[in-house]
Amino acid sequence: MESLFVYLFFIFIGFVLGFIIAFIGYKRKFNYYLEKFKTSLKRIGEDFRKNQEGIFKALDYIKEGIIFLDKKNHLIYVNQEAKKLLSIPENYKGKPAYEVISNFDILCALNRHADNQEKIFEINNKRFLITFLNFPKNKCLIFHNLSLEKSLKELKKDFISNISHEFKTPLATLKVILETIKDEYKKDDHLNYFINKALRQIKNMENLVRDILTLAELEDENFEVKKVNFSLKDMIESILNELEVEILRKNIKVNINVPDITIKTSDRLMYYALKNLIDNAIKYNKKNGKIDINLKLLDDFILLEIKDTGIGIPKRALPFIFERFYRVEKSRSRELGGTGLGLSIVKLAIDKINGNIEVESEQNKGTSFSIYLPKSILCSKFKNSRH
Repeated sequence: MESLFVYLFFIFIGFVLGFIIAFIGYKRKFNYYLEKFKTSLKRIGEDFRKNQEGIFKALDYIKEGIIFLDKKNHLIYVNQEAKKLLSIPENYKGKPAYEVISNFDILCALNRHADNQEKIFEINNKRFLITFLNFPKNKCLIFHNLSLEKSLKELKKDFISNISHEFKTPLATLKVILETIKDEYKKDDHLNYFINKALRQIKNMENLVRDILTLAELEDENFEVKKVNFSLKDMIESILNELEVEILRKNIKVNINVPDITIKTSDRLMYYALKNLIDNAIKYNKKNGKIDINLKLLDDFILLEIKDTGIGIPKRALPFIFERFYRVEKSRSRELGGTGLGLSIVKLAIDKINGNIEVESEQNKGTSFSIYLPKSILCSKFKNSRH
């Protein structure tokens, strides 16, 4: 019995010793992995701090003012632009906003702002659009200088206007000189060939100057849309009369299926849109081709369609045709006097009268432009008539 007891005692002691040895081994391994985990966390923390410092340095070069705060409105980060704008000292970190920001309106807005709220404030006699952003643990203010944007727009407008007018005088002078030489040397076919070529280039430049000025006028935020009553059919016929020489030269048949109605909208904008579309329908049409101009009354819109049987537009080009200076075939467009601005003018003009424009085209078969105008511009009822 005693020997059994001793045997069991030694087994127990062995078990305990084994457990202690195993525990020490596991503890070493545990400590090893714990240290490794701590090292990894430290490295991640250092990487994060370095990345944060890099982001903050980059934000210092941004022209918009940026401020980060915690949920208690203590400052975390202020970039250089915001420091200059609000005269925030260098030792701002951790300080409450009311100690370093003296603008009372911004402080009030900061305490009650909602997510993605935008407000306009006047700071140092300049207008700023301030965006307030809420994050789970932080807040952010972004200051966008509206005065600078306005001055840049005015600078752009003045530049376009001045450069365009500066071009007009020398172009007109060159045109007169070349036409005078042409009259003097009518019998010299060789000379006349080059003079005519130069005159075509001058005409292209005149068209470009005209389109640039028109585009600048339409892009001006102060452009006033003056609505007047006018006959849409009379306008279309007037434009066709202006372009009659090219229509006859290419022997194009024009079908006008437009009822004699009066509409109230901007006649200037409608003229810009229709003149460019009809001009394109003639320029890019084939000899002995056809143009159909149709007007339809839909439930909520008036639909004006201008269809031609011309060379068409490749599918790949359709998404870009309303972009400035975009040409499908550059050499052909220049040869025909295209500036690359016509359809941009059309799009802007139609947008300003609350309309919409769509295009469908198939190469070598033709192009169809559809203008959707609000039904509210209609002043008279449709009269069923044939044209």
